[in-house]
Amino acid sequence: MLPAFDATMTRYFFDVRRNDELVTDVEGTDLPDIGAAQQEAILSLAEMARDRILDHDSVRRLAIEVRDQEKSVLAARLVWEIELHNN
Repeated sequence: MLPAFDATMTRYFFDVRRNDELVTDVEGTDLPDIGAAQQEAILSLAEMARDRILDHDSVRRLAIEVRDQEKSVLAARLVWEIELHNN
């Protein structure tokens, strides 16, 4: 038996942008509201940034662009710069 569909949930899609590359979320995630989608985007963005910084990845701009089934609803962006100083 399939689980019951909760009409109060909205499907949000989390598209990931790394510099100029866009990876589109085709599955989406069911969440209760835009606040939950914002929290998911922020936590995911922080985790992605941590992994790239620790791996010395050259990516300097990350973004998660969140949309529902009709339109874009928010974007969380992070830009960082690493500057080495000669002693």
